[in-house]
Amino acid sequence: MSNNPDHLNNRKSSPKNPTVTPGDYELWIRGHLGSQTAAWFEDMTLTVNEETNPPQTIIRGYIVDQAALYGLIDRARDLGLTLLSVKRLDEEGESERQTGKGDASDKIKDHPPTDKN
Repeated sequence: MSNNPDHLNNRKSSPKNPTVTPGDYELWIRGHLGSQTAAWFEDMTLTVNEETNPPQTIIRGYIVDQAALYGLIDRARDLGLTLLSVKRLDEEGESERQTGKGDASDKIKDHPPTDKN
């Protein structure tokens, strides 16, 4: 291994070194986001799942690379939010982990942010 940091750009994807494929992602956060907190995610779509207890906020949007994804995760951490999951969506906007019938996704509704945070 060289001391040259350029070797970092030549790494190949592996289970120990995954890469982020550009596309739509969802971050699931515990609770409602207040309007000031929601403003930090201005380029994303925020949706609240009222069917869970406590409610969960889904932050959805296009992520261009790994740095952008980690930046979004870091922002959630810096705001003191509880991150529940991160999902990459397929080309139709569905979670790659969804099973279809019986999924709670049909109960998710768009809500304006509240000022609870």
